[in-house]
Amino acid sequence: MTTQEKIQKLCDAVLGMAGVTALAISGGSPAVPPPNGGDMDWFVYGSAVPPLEARHAAYAAAADAWDSVQMKVCEACAWGTGDIFKVDGVDVMFMYFTYDEVLADLESCLSGKRLQPEGAYYPIGRCATLQGLWIARDTQGFLAKLKERLKVYPPELKEAMLAAHLPGVWDDEDFARAAARQDVLFYHQVLERALDHFLQALFACNEVYFPSRKRSPEWLAKFSKKPERCEERLLEIIRLSASGETVAQSCAQWRELTRELQALV
Repeated sequence: MTTQEKIQKLCDAVLGMAGVTALAISGGSPAVPPPNGGDMDWFVYGSAVPPLEARHAAYAAAADAWDSVQMKVCEACAWGTGDIFKVDGVDVMFMYFTYDEVLADLESCLSGKRLQPEGAYYPIGRCATLQGLWIARDTQGFLAKLKERLKVYPPELKEAMLAAHLPGVWDDEDFARAAARQDVLFYHQVLERALDHFLQALFACNEVYFPSRKRSPEWLAKFSKKPERCEERLLEIIRLSASGETVAQSCAQWRELTRELQALV
């Protein structure tokens, strides 16, 4: 079997379990990455998460399709209940979610109740993930309805995101102290917090669900509302932040960039 055929066999085994009605992959494409060059995250939906014994049995029936498996790498967390397979050097993860938890999670985000990162997880990123899923199976139209729900960025969410993140792009006291002392490490901490707020505010300004910090320049390149030369200036600000002698320049350029963002809003 080819790697693609092996992964398809695994997917068929997952879809054959009782209660599973939908399967989709993040990233908008089911293309198999090269060995050790990427992974595949499959989202599995149903009325209930298949119990461990049922998953073991389903996977065993497709044992010739995978090399190894780690069960329950996560359980009932932000990433559902997950099992990871190694298939010809490719990590293939199946993450199980129930309808009820997905709907509750989605509504809490869209209503503006979860605007801040929760550890390394951005709740609003789940909206971006759902919006971009490539659907392999959706027998009850569950994912199709979610995608329709996410087509329009809610005005109340935009207002809440901007209110939560725009003030955080500039902390006058901390930036001034870091620049005056030429304190590179402290400046990096202050800038990192501010940059996180800046990106989330900019995504909201463009009515795009903030996915995560990955591939930010690619996203920014698509935005119509942003400070002039935004991506280029962000990289220059970071470059200047590496030396105490240029921290003040970095800080001044950051201040100008944040003013332009605030003017856009």
